[in-house]
Amino acid sequence: MGEPTGMRLCNAHAGKVAYRIDLTAASGHSSRAGTEPTAVHEGAALVALVQGLNDPDRGISANVGSIHGGVAVNVLSPSCTLEFEVRHQADTDPDEVLAGVLEAVAEADRRLSAVGGHVTIESFIDYPGLETDPSLAPVAAMVDLVGCGAPGPVGFGTEGGLYSDRLGVPSVIVGPGDIADAHRPNETVAPDQLEQCGDVLRRTIYRFCSDDGPAAVGIAPVDHPS
Repeated sequence: MGEPTGMRLCNAHAGKVAYRIDLTAASGHSSRAGTEPTAVHEGAALVALVQGLNDPDRGISANVGSIHGGVAVNVLSPSCTLEFEVRHQADTDPDEVLAGVLEAVAEADRRLSAVGGHVTIESFIDYPGLETDPSLAPVAAMVDLVGCGAPGPVGFGTEGGLYSDRLGVPSVIVGPGDIADAHRPNETVAPDQLEQCGDVLRRTIYRFCSDDGPAAVGIAPVDHPS
């Protein structure tokens, strides 16, 4: 997979799920607050639950990226929408992580239904984590081709998890650039990394697509750093 790893070979990354929750309720005067549920109050409770999913020791991160709702400070909020994501390790079942949140969504729906409202939840991102065995021959070949040490994890997701999970195809990640520069103005890629990437791609094609391997076409072994 070609992604900005600084030309460091990576064999693992987290999986990710993302959801949108829409809540509706009856509008009313704010003096009735506390006597009936509101969309924003129920949404805020769900935000707190999502925040509680964060567990660095298990490699789980949860973030509510956006929340919108309400119409005025003196009106019981008739609507609220929030979007959140959960990133998890390849061997973690996201359904297990989210079980408490999904149960709370159902409970909120029951409360809001009593005032003519409802809650819906929709998944809009779902990709598995990646954890490719570094002892596999193709991975060892890529270590040689990239000219690096043992592969390690990367902090963002790629299609590699899908190829591995759905197709059983071992996947690794390497490419020029730094993810810290992504999705912001003035993204840059160092010219020397572009040159290194081109060389790695040529070597990879020769190694995997040539009957005789790189020696047959005069490709010298890559020197490993000390």
